[in-house]
Amino acid sequence: DTANYNTMTGISVSVEVGKAASSVIEVPTANELTYNGSEQTLIAAGSTNDGELVYSLTKDGAYSEALPKAKTAGEYLVWYKVIGDSNHKDSTPASIEVEIAKADPSIGAVTAGVVNDTLETSAIVLTRANTDIPGTLTVDAGQTLAWGDNTIRYTFTPNDTTNYKVVTGTVNVTVDDTIAPTGTVSIDDNQWNDLWNTITFGLFFKETQTVSVNASDNL
Repeated sequence: DTANYNTMTGISVSVEVGKAASSVIEVPTANELTYNGSEQTLIAAGSTNDGELVYSLTKDGAYSEALPKAKTAGEYLVWYKVIGDSNHKDSTPASIEVEIAKADPSIGAVTAGVVNDTLETSAIVLTRANTDIPGTLTVDAGQTLAWGDNTIRYTFTPNDTTNYKVVTGTVNVTVDDTIAPTGTVSIDDNQWNDLWNTITFGLFFKETQTVSVNASDNL
C-alpha cells in the first residue's frame, strides 16, 4: 500500500537456523569376552553421520573416540554419545552392558590315590593334571567312604576367584583293606598250630572236646 506507507530501504534481517538433533546410525555392540589376562576391547564401534561418536566408561567422565578396554572379569557399562558437527547438537549419552566372563581354570583330569585301611575321607589325596592356575583341590564335606570303589565329589577353588571359575566334579576313590585278619583255633588247652601234625578224627570223636574260635580284624 504505497499510497499510505513509505517504502523502507537499507534494513537487514538476521535469521538463525537451529542445529538439528544428532543420531546414531549403528549402535555399538558388546563383544563376547572371557578373561585372558590381557586388556580387551569391550565393544564393536558404532557410527554416525552427524559428528563424532565417542565413548567412556563413566557417564559424566571424559569421552574419546578410542574404544574402551578392560582386563578384569566382571560387568561394565560403556557410555557413548555423538559430539555434533556444525549442523547438529550433541546427543544425550546412552549405554551398553558388557561382560568379561570368568575363565575356566582348566585343571584337567582329577584323580585320587588308593586309600588303605581306613574309611576316613581325610585320607583321600587328590591330584589334577594341570596345575597352571594356583588353587585348592578339596573333597566336599558330608561324604562317607565304603570298602571298594566310591564316587566322591570334589571342588577346585582358584586363588583368583575374581577372574577364574570354581570347578566341581566327581572322582573314583578305591578303599582297600591291606591288613589280613588274625585268629586262633583252640581245642581245650591246645591251639590249632600245636595240634596240626598230630590231630586226627579220633581225637574229635573219641571223646567230647571243647573247640573255641577267636578271630579279629584291624577294622
